[in-house]
Formats: sequence, C-alpha cells, structure tokens
Amino acid sequence: MNTTIKKKDVFNFIFDLLIAVFAGIVVSVAYYFFQNSNGFAPGGVGGLATMTYHYLQSSGINLQWAYLMIAFNIPIFILVTIFVNKKLGVILITYMLVQSFCTIIWEEIGFLPYSAKTNGQDFEVVFACIATGVVSGFGFSIMLRRFGASGGTYAISALIKKAKPALNIAYVSFLMDSSVVLIAFFVYGMQITPVICTLLNLFVANVVVDYFLAGMR
Repeated sequence: MNTTIKKKDVFNFIFDLLIAVFAGIVVSVAYYFFQNSNGFAPGGVGGLATMTYHYLQSSGINLQWAYLMIAFNIPIFILVTIFVNKKLGVILITYMLVQSFCTIIWEEIGFLPYSAKTNGQDFEVVFACIATGVVSGFGFSIMLRRFGASGGTYAISALIKKAKPALNIAYVSFLMDSSVVLIAFFVYGMQITPVICTLLNLFVANVVVDYFLAGMR
C-alpha cells in the first residue's frame, strides 16, 4: 500500500515538474520574442530584472537578461522552499530556470525577436505589449491553476501570507506591481510610453489569467 502511494506521489511530482517546464517555455516566448527587445517591463520581480537589464545595457554592461531574472527570483523561491512548501519551491525554481534559460536557447538558435524599432513603426510596440500579455498570461494561468503561484510576486505574497495570514495578499501584489510601473518611469528616461506599455502588459496578462482561471464564466 505504501509503495503504491509513493509511486503515485513520484508520478504526480514528475507530472507537476513537466507542467512547470511547459509553462516556463511559454513565458520565455513572451519575454524573448515580444518584451525584451521593445523597451518596457512586465510587473513584479520580473519587471525589476528587466529594468536592471535595460539600465546595464544603456551603461554599456552586456549581461544576459536570463541571469538577472534568476538572480532576482531564485532567492525568493529558496525562501518559499524553506518556509512555505518544499515541493512548491522546487517547482517554482524549475519554472524560473526553464523560463530564463530558454531565452538564451532562442537566441542561440538564431530566432529573431519582434522589434518595433527594427520595423520602424513606433506604434507597433503596442502589439508587442499585447502579445507579451497574452502569451505570458497563458503561462501564468497554467502555474496558478495548478500550483497557486507563478513568479516572484506570488512567491513573495506566499511568504507574507505565511507570516501574516490576515493580510490581503491581492492588495500586496497590486502594490508590488504598481511600484514597478513607477520605477519604469525613471529607468526608461522619464518617458511615459514605457509606463503605458507596462500598464497595458499588466492589464492584458491579468485579463488572460482571469479568463483561463474562471473559464467561460
């Protein structure tokens, strides 16, 4: 009986890891092909990593976006592993590593990202925002539906919830995402366009997440 239960647990864990890998690949497509080359940031911890990447690039420091993404997120996921749930922490770490390193793989293969600047049409950055929101929102919804968490912001929320169960986590997540929008204004040369793009990306991604979580209702 115990052997059967253990085998089932192992199978479920492997299945969960495969789901995390798939979700990581989906989100990496959004970040590599539509976001990183178009001068705007997503919300949450990923947004902080993206803005740091942009700042370093403008300062002449060439560092892979993937390494910054890992550096910002892995410490948070390790804390989730220690203090919240070991299985969830391992799954989130797997998800983040796949998401980050896949952006390097797409580049090494030679896939070209969609770039509004290359196409010479400034308004086309809006298409990049919408595409990022739709594709990443789908990846986030896979993680949220299965594990209840999908990235740094949600992981921080889980840690805060563990420490203060009565706190409104939705409000905390909103504040963290909003702070990224505010920081984007200064990082991207005090221009309003990157801020609007970040807001649009956040809105579309959340609409897609809500749709996939709630279904046709």
